[in-house]
Amino acid sequence: MSLPNYVFFRGRVVPYSDVKFGVLTHALNYGTAVFGGLRAYWNADEKQLFVFRPNDHFRRFLQSAKLMCMELPVSGEELLKGLIDLIRAEGHKEDLYIRPLAFDADEIIGVRLHDLHSEVSIVVIPYGTYNKNEEDMHVTISSWRRVDDNTIPARGKIAGAYVNSAFAKTDAHRAGFDDAIVLNADGHISEGSAANFFLLRNGVFATPPITDNVLEPTKRSSVGLAPRSAPSRASIIVLSVQVNSGRPPPVFGAFSLTSSAGASPSTEIGVARFTNRNRRPPRRNVRAYRWNKE
Repeated sequence: MSLPNYVFFRGRVVPYSDVKFGVLTHALNYGTAVFGGLRAYWNADEKQLFVFRPNDHFRRFLQSAKLMCMELPVSGEELLKGLIDLIRAEGHKEDLYIRPLAFDADEIIGVRLHDLHSEVSIVVIPYGTYNKNEEDMHVTISSWRRVDDNTIPARGKIAGAYVNSAFAKTDAHRAGFDDAIVLNADGHISEGSAANFFLLRNGVFATPPITDNVLEPTKRSSVGLAPRSAPSRASIIVLSVQVNSGRPPPVFGAFSLTSSAGASPSTEIGVARFTNRNRRPPRRNVRAYRWNKE
């Protein structure tokens, strides 16, 4: 991966190489950072980049910072303006990944969240597919449990908590799977390793509720865009229901949803495969959502 040319930092776009921090930086040592993940899609016909729901992403980003007791010197509107300036400076004409980051920048020893100085940055990089097997994911139930909200707030995108996701993802890959489904302490499905999880059954989408230690999503409300964009019997109804971790009920399909990958169909969970002679996994509907620019 090539490094960016520029970064939005301290309210302006500067060369990426100009921003440097030491190895004692608090966020590097203790995980005291929050981040976001947005996508921008290049439309060759219109010769424009379309950023997907930036206001919603920046709202969650700022809420995550508050969970970490950060006082950021920037608003959502300023972040959006900075992102636009940054995209223009980079000049890319392809799909992008956008990474806003807020981190405690003091170079000190000591675990705490109070009395620390926080910095904010944004970078954009060209980015294609997130998962190698994006159209036919084979996932497993992870032996690692999702971090509980009263341990580290699961509803925030907190950098240190993603070690939990990394354990689940690496174990799944080493066992020959594309990704993992992570359970909460009660044994209910919570998320993918770093994605919201959905089942499609009887024309209705079902997804675990926020109370099952789910990262508060920005894209979950967008699932209804898929049926509008492609021929489908699916309703735009999305139910938040607890999903047991045993063999999944008879469903039309399952997919994970994340900012970095969009929607990725999971056609196998362990030994259960979501297809038969009359039905195929919902790839067409998922791709229609993924590329929708609304």
